[in-house]
Amino acid sequence: MKKRYILSFTSVMVLAGCGDNTAEENETNDNGNDEINEEAENNAQLEEEEAAAILEEALAEFDEIESVYRERPIDSDGDDPDITGEEKEWVFVEDGDVLVHREREFPEEELRTYMFTDREDPEYAIFYEEGSQEAIRYQIPETPTGAEEVAWFQQQQELFEAILEDGEAELLRDEELNGFDTYVLETFYQDVSYRWFDQETHFQVRAEVDVDLEGPGIVESNIEERELTEEVYTYEINPTFDESLFELPEDMELAEGSYEDIPEERVEEF
Repeated sequence: MKKRYILSFTSVMVLAGCGDNTAEENETNDNGNDEINEEAENNAQLEEEEAAAILEEALAEFDEIESVYRERPIDSDGDDPDITGEEKEWVFVEDGDVLVHREREFPEEELRTYMFTDREDPEYAIFYEEGSQEAIRYQIPETPTGAEEVAWFQQQQELFEAILEDGEAELLRDEELNGFDTYVLETFYQDVSYRWFDQETHFQVRAEVDVDLEGPGIVESNIEERELTEEVYTYEINPTFDESLFELPEDMELAEGSYEDIPEERVEEF
């Protein structure tokens, strides 16, 4: 009886010792997890603060932007998605009017197109193909929402302001892209976007956006979502205004027409 008592007492002591060690290990693990979680939260907060600072720098640059030149790859806007090319674009804001000149080159078709705002009446644009003897003047279609026309960099400014005020942003990494050293941000405002900003000027040189194509003001479509990608090969902020960009070549005739007269893959709405 005495032996059984001693064995039982020893067992209790061993179990009690194990219980103390387990409690200490659990407490240590909890403290370690707390530290890891706290570090992760601090890192996330730092990344959000850095992202906000980058967007604020980008917005500060907008105050100095009156015109932009950029070169970028393009895909066809028509029925044939395999038609690809490159675009050179000049955008100027002059007395409240947005003046645009675009040159598009489609190497596979050996085709170059030109389209520019009619300076005498900015509600119209002029389009022609290289080698053609005739240009078409047409009225620029109104935006689906009827909103006042603004340059794309003015729209970007409004978007970045909305992200800062009502959305979220996080700095993901640094990355080299097309010769630019960039910051890569993930942003949340009505959609999830990834944006690349030139570290030198904070100009956006790439964006990947998942767009929801359902909702008010959206044209009826069988596609509910679409990923849009826009990339810039090179750019210049505030290039010098060149009047020749808005003039027809000599000896080219100008005909009145409509937006529908131009093949879809050749033109994009201003």
